[in-house]
Amino acid sequence: MENFIEAIEVCGLYEVQFQGDSFTWSNRREWRCFTKEKLDRAFGNQSWFNLFTDSSVGSLAAQCSDHCPILLLVGNDEGERKKTQSFRYEASWGKREECQELIVRA
Repeated sequence: MENFIEAIEVCGLYEVQFQGDSFTWSNRREWRCFTKEKLDRAFGNQSWFNLFTDSSVGSLAAQCSDHCPILLLVGNDEGERKKTQSFRYEASWGKREECQELIVRA
């Protein structure tokens, strides 16, 4: 890990800002044993940030893994990128008794 951190510093890299939920991994347990972590990141150097001034990273829903993929959205101030807020469904909600009826109706 020390070598990785040193490489980031030597290359002058900075983390791209996350939009929304930045947690990309969960242990898929319930209640007190539930853990989420931010394992994935995107980096760029100052030249990249100057070129792509309106960029961000977001996490996508995990399909068949405990790991969420990330999506890097690149843009600049000259182009228009529509900013929308995504709905994120937590799988644990479906296991809560008070939510089951609502889910069935929906």
